[in-house]
Amino acid sequence: MNTSVVDSAWYKSLNQSPLTPPSWVFPIAWTILYALIIASGVVYLSSATTTISTGVRSVGFFYYCAAWVLNLSWSQIFFRFQRPDVSFVVILGMLAFIALNIRAFYPVSRLAAYLLVPYLAWVSFA
Repeated sequence: MNTSVVDSAWYKSLNQSPLTPPSWVFPIAWTILYALIIASGVVYLSSATTTISTGVRSVGFFYYCAAWVLNLSWSQIFFRFQRPDVSFVVILGMLAFIALNIRAFYPVSRLAAYLLVPYLAWVSFA
């Protein structure tokens, strides 16, 4: 997320929680989270535990992709279209898909599942 977006007049005008991190935290947090998310996907797809043909891996990968799509759409909905109401619904979907993602990854690769826990924690907090 771009810090100039977080520093925008519209964003600053919102009623924010006292727990809202300073704007400089967001690019650092998201850089780490994106690295963990990508690492999780690589570990999951590299796992020899199961094959795509079993369907187990394809379900987990569906959840992974769905969470990514919602994640990438959230910033546009929230900042560009300035729709906190719709972005809240997107966050709920993200939380559901991240949790389902962790659950689906766990039997195939515990490491891949654990790498997504900080993502779930951040989205829950945000």
